[in-house]
Amino acid sequence: TMAAVVRGVSRGMAMAIRRGGEAPVPSVALEQHRMYVNALAQRVKTVIHVPARDHLPDCCFIEDTAIAVGKKIILTRPGARSRREETKDVEDTIRSELSRYKSPYSIVSMVNETSEDVTMDGGDVLYTGRHCFVGISSRTNAAGFEFLRQHFASEFPQGGKSIHAIEVKDDLHLKSLATFAGNDQIAFDDSVGGHHFVREVEKLVGTNHGYGLHRMPVHEAANVLRVGDAILVSKGCELLPEMHRLADMAGVDRQNIVGVENSEFAKADGAITCR
Repeated sequence: TMAAVVRGVSRGMAMAIRRGGEAPVPSVALEQHRMYVNALAQRVKTVIHVPARDHLPDCCFIEDTAIAVGKKIILTRPGARSRREETKDVEDTIRSELSRYKSPYSIVSMVNETSEDVTMDGGDVLYTGRHCFVGISSRTNAAGFEFLRQHFASEFPQGGKSIHAIEVKDDLHLKSLATFAGNDQIAFDDSVGGHHFVREVEKLVGTNHGYGLHRMPVHEAANVLRVGDAILVSKGCELLPEMHRLADMAGVDRQNIVGVENSEFAKADGAITCR
C-alpha cells in the first residue's frame, strides 16, 4: 500500500525562505499544489493531508520534516530555525494516521531525542533501497547524519555500512542535485555539485555500484519523483531525451513521465520531491 503525505500552501508563502529573485505568489502556488496532489492521487492508494499554517510560509515543503525508510520514520529538526515548528502538525497527522490503520511503522523524533544543535532536512536524504546517501549541507549537519544512521541501520541488511554522508556542493539540498527514479536509476545535475555527488558515490560504494547514473542538462530535471508506474518532473522536463532514457531504464513508460507545474515553489528553492 502506498500513501503520500502532502501539506497545503500557506497564505504567507510569499515570505518563504529564498536565495533571491521574486517571491512566490500564494494563489498560483495553491493551484499548482492542487494539480500536483491530483497527479499523486491517481497513483497512490491514500493521500494524507497535513493542514497549512499561515504563519509557516515554508510548510508546503513537507519532505524536510519527515523521512521514512523501511518501517521507520524520523521526524526531523529542520536546519532553518524558522521552520522548526512545522514538524508538530506533521507528527500529529502521521501518528493519528498510523494508529488509525494500526500500521507497524515506528516513529522517532529528533526534537525529543537530541539537543538543539542536531539538524536534518529530509531534502538531504536520498534513499535508493540499497543505500541511503545523506547530504551534509547548510541544513543537515554531521550530528544529524549520525542520528539517522543509528536509527535507520536496522532497515538495511548491512546495517549502518549502507548509510553514507556526502557533502553538498553549490546547492541547498542533496536532492536538488540527485534523485532516485527506481530500478537502480539515479538522475543527477550536470553541475559541479552533481558531478561531485557521482564521484562520492563511486568512492563510497565502489565503481561497480550497479546504479545507472543519468546526467541531466537542466537543473530542475535532476529532481524526479517516482510514484508507482510514473515519474513526476517539473513541467517541461518530461520532453528531454535524457528524461526519456532515464524512464526507459527505470521501467517507466514514456507516456507516464508527468510534467507538473512548479514555478512558484521553485522561487523558494522548492523542487518536485520537496512537496
